[in-house]
Amino acid sequence: MALSYVKRFIRLLAGLFLFAPGTCFIVQAEIGLAPWDAFSMGLSHATGLSFGDIVIVTGILIVDYAMHEQLGFGTILNALLIGKFMDLIQ
Repeated sequence: MALSYVKRFIRLLAGLFLFAPGTCFIVQAEIGLAPWDAFSMGLSHATGLSFGDIVIVTGILIVDYAMHEQLGFGTILNALLIGKFMDLIQ
């Protein structure tokens, strides 16, 4: 049972790590962004904070406060790690 959770956690981390370069490539290609990424990029330009930091903040605020959804383990890791992985790649 514990091994199952370890495997799932490793898959989650791998998926998040693979997702981040895709978003970075789209941003660098300047071919258009998804609404979520466009919102984060606009805030990044307006505030001077990094794109990854804005992704973290908006991910937590929008999901938790605006949508009144409970934050699960995967949601928190998604918000925290995608932003950090994007900052590392850019």
